[in-house]
Amino acid sequence: MVDDRSHGKNRTFFSTEKLADDLCFPCQRHINGMRFTGLTPAVLTCRDNGFGVKSFCAGQQSEPMTAEIAVMNKIAVALAADSAATSQHGSSTKIYNSADKLFQLDGSSPVGIMTYGAAEFMGIPWETVIKLFRNNHTGPHTHLKLYGDDFLRFLKSPELLTDDHINQFFLSTANAPLVSIRQAIYQRVKANEGTPEATDFAGTTEKVTVEVLNELASGQKLPWASDQISQDMMTQLDSQLEAEISKAFAGESIGITAKQNLKQIIILIGLLKPKVGEPNVAGLAIAGFGEAELFPDMWSCIVRSVLPGRHLQSDPVEMGSVGLHCGARIIPFAQAEMVHSFMRGIDPRVQEMVFGSFNALLQKLVGHLSGHLQGVSPDQITQFKTEADATVIKLLQAFQAEFEANSLNNHISPVLGAVGVLPKDELAFMAETLVALTSFKRRMSRDAETVGGAIDVAVISKGDGFVWIKRKHYFDPALNVRYMKRLSKPPDNADKGTND
Repeated sequence: MVDDRSHGKNRTFFSTEKLADDLCFPCQRHINGMRFTGLTPAVLTCRDNGFGVKSFCAGQQSEPMTAEIAVMNKIAVALAADSAATSQHGSSTKIYNSADKLFQLDGSSPVGIMTYGAAEFMGIPWETVIKLFRNNHTGPHTHLKLYGDDFLRFLKSPELLTDDHINQFFLSTANAPLVSIRQAIYQRVKANEGTPEATDFAGTTEKVTVEVLNELASGQKLPWASDQISQDMMTQLDSQLEAEISKAFAGESIGITAKQNLKQIIILIGLLKPKVGEPNVAGLAIAGFGEAELFPDMWSCIVRSVLPGRHLQSDPVEMGSVGLHCGARIIPFAQAEMVHSFMRGIDPRVQEMVFGSFNALLQKLVGHLSGHLQGVSPDQITQFKTEADATVIKLLQAFQAEFEANSLNNHISPVLGAVGVLPKDELAFMAETLVALTSFKRRMSRDAETVGGAIDVAVISKGDGFVWIKRKHYFDPALNVRYMKRLSKPPDNADKGTND
């Protein structure tokens, strides 16, 4: 496995290069001051800090509702994606099993793209966005990274979005934090019932907004975020933000300082790094070959929206290639627990329990022994505990190292060794099977079947390009003869869209 924590990310993928952990699953865990990896799902719901701030400051997160994977060796990359899509209206949830998440990105080049997380980009379905890009940007690039860069430029370009669309979408996202802050203020007022603060709504509002701003100040901001950009957005949207605040706090009197704080909060939330599982946040995974590349490459990124001033909310890109240094990679996206179970030989949650229980047992042993020491001074007991805690940490580190070595030697390495020599059809079968395992696990559990439906599979190679292995249609091709003929007819500029 490879541990790629560049740009603050934590994505686990499996490769023949080296052993480690990564973004989708799992995250870091600290026990007695030492860091454990591979223990806990990285996507967790933010906890309330007492007045409802973190739940919306960091963006409320939920488990990604899909399973996708890339299986790569030197000859090709196989992509597989399920078809489940979840729609939520209030407290009710509806799951559809017909969503498209895997596409050919470029009509004439061996490049594919998968999406997960939010089904839309600023209210526009990803299918529409991708096909508009393909129709207008088909053309070869020397390296795969350039396709990703080109796609991100397209997302914030006037070709796709007007200034009015950008401004209106940004303002539409302002209501949720404003409502949350208002509810937090009401809770604070109720908690102080019988005191002068209970009747001072304006004063309480100012205090709560200051606390929220302090929370935001500790958040991870986008790399390009600056005070100047924040001030420019504030100036451009001042009157619209004023209207949104008046709407959210209708019937309440709040001071000028509190209003200014609320405006800054809305702007600063937009400058935080997006995380998978938050509202409107989607993951993108692009795989294939640039013209100058002999081996397949992988590019991935997380995006939320475009802010006024055409600043794209995107987490920095991750790359993952195969070649002489690395003969195979398995990269899961979104729900990846079954891939980790298959590759490691143990469910990640069971692994977490094992490490946690072992640590707890050692701590109990230290406490039991220190409580039964006879004829020693308090200073000696303290020294014993200090030395015992250091020994516990060493034992835990040794236990984890042995655990990881066993997982690598008996599970990960043999599978990756086989992947390195798989032919294209077997790469496709493996990718499909790993997604199917996640779907089957969801079907057999009491959880919602957030992975399911038909599994789309494609293989991309240098010689054959983008080839569909399995692909669902929402229509019967036999009933749409003209449509199929239109697809098979070569367009003026290559074969834009013929694979979709």
